[in-house]
Amino acid sequence: MMLIKSGGILQKLNYNFQPGVSVDTVPVYDQDQIKSILLDHYSLPEESVTRFSFELTVYYSSKTESWHMAWYSLIECPAVSFSVRVLTDAHTGTILNDYGVPVDTEPDSLHVTDKDDELIPSVSVFPNPFNPVTTISFSLPQTSHVSLAVYSVSGQKVATLVAGFMPAGTHAVVFDGSSLSSGLYLYRFEATGFAKTGKIVLVK
Repeated sequence: MMLIKSGGILQKLNYNFQPGVSVDTVPVYDQDQIKSILLDHYSLPEESVTRFSFELTVYYSSKTESWHMAWYSLIECPAVSFSVRVLTDAHTGTILNDYGVPVDTEPDSLHVTDKDDELIPSVSVFPNPFNPVTTISFSLPQTSHVSLAVYSVSGQKVATLVAGFMPAGTHAVVFDGSSLSSGLYLYRFEATGFAKTGKIVLVK
């Protein structure tokens, strides 16, 4: 058993901070399991992550009206200009927002804005894996400054597909990997108030 108290992490992130709260228990999910969950959730290849830290803390669940243990993690991936601070429930492995609710139930105030789903940009890739051409499609709820680029897992930018303002609507960009070697690549899509990193696999 271990006693975990709320501290500066909760105060900094405003996770219903309340000094002196403690949870006397042990985590079900260890650091390696949480790491695997987060890498999959954010579509990040492990070799591109330069920092992955863990610290046990507690959070308040509005659903159960009680305090629970969580892993606080900081992830940094300079290759695609990505970083995030996130809490993951240490007993269920569920990624949480600031009210102790799963991120697929309510928006995550640390990573995604609190807009309705239909007002959030979306992006998809087909086919994936591909040889040697694939199409990256995205929708914009409003005119936005868009950045879309492809990187190697070492962080080298191999293609800039979009860089500038684009109108609301659905758009499609063709990525031609005929000059590249087979393997895993990352795309980074950014629009106003939204960002996503994803994996694409070139198979020749």
